[in-house]
Amino acid sequence: MTFGQCLKQARKAAGKKLREVSDVSGLAISVISDMEHGRRRPPATKVIRNIEMFLNVRDQALVTAAKEEIDIKSEAREMFNKRPTLNYALLRAAEGLTDKEVTKMIEDAMKVKKGDEDD
Repeated sequence: MTFGQCLKQARKAAGKKLREVSDVSGLAISVISDMEHGRRRPPATKVIRNIEMFLNVRDQALVTAAKEEIDIKSEAREMFNKRPTLNYALLRAAEGLTDKEVTKMIEDAMKVKKGDEDD
C-alpha cells in the first residue's frame, strides 16, 4: 500500500476531514489530497509523525509506508542511471497506454522477473 493510500485509510478510520489533517500538519488541503491520490511525495518524517498522533496511528504505518516509497524511488533512479536505454524503452512502450494498460504491463514484467528468480 502506498503512503497516500495509508494516509487516506487512516484519516477515514479516524473520521477526520482533509481540513483537520491540514490544520495539524501545516500542509494545504490540496497537498494532503494530492498525497492521498499519489500525486505528491510524502512530507518530512516529523510532519508524518504529527499526523500519526492526530489520527491515532500506533504502528508507525505512515512513516513506514513513506520510507518504503522513498526507497523504491531511489532504487528506480539508480536502475535508470545504470541502464538509460531501459528508461527510454519503457517510456516508448507506455506511450499512449491507459493507466490500466500500464499497470498490466508492469504486472507482466513482475511475473517475468519472478519466473527468472524461480529458475
